[in-house]
Amino acid sequence: MIDALARLRREDVPALELLFLQGVMAWVFSEENPGSDYNRSHASYLAGALFTGLDDAGNTSLSASPPETAKISAARDRVALGANALASYGEAGLDMLLEQRVLPAMVGELERCVGNQTQQGACTWTYALFAVAMGEGHDQDPDVVEGLIESFDAWSALLSQL
Repeated sequence: MIDALARLRREDVPALELLFLQGVMAWVFSEENPGSDYNRSHASYLAGALFTGLDDAGNTSLSASPPETAKISAARDRVALGANALASYGEAGLDMLLEQRVLPAMVGELERCVGNQTQQGACTWTYALFAVAMGEGHDQDPDVVEGLIESFDAWSALLSQL
């Protein structure tokens, strides 16, 4: 998992976004989604989708991707920088990402959005990528969140046309 964070390049981030989006949405709309009473095992599945996306992003060619606005571009820059920064801390960076950020927040977002799978997908996707973008720091840059939300909406619009 550390290698996947270290390998992420800026040009791979759109593929990461799409692969992770597909994994998240497949799960939230599946029979595996219990609809309530979420726990770490549910969050772990979604974290696994994040790492599958990270691992496969560099080997994925996109036939189409949404237009990149300034906010999306800035958010993607931060995702790549954050992934590389987390990797530089080894196991401590991985622990920070998963144990301190992604897993607890995913449980919270799944619970907060009970009954709305699309919102569950949007919130868990955005937060997980934001957690990567934060790197080892604790700066919660609202512009990065806005760029990730824009990216989610752009991917949703593009995929709805296919």
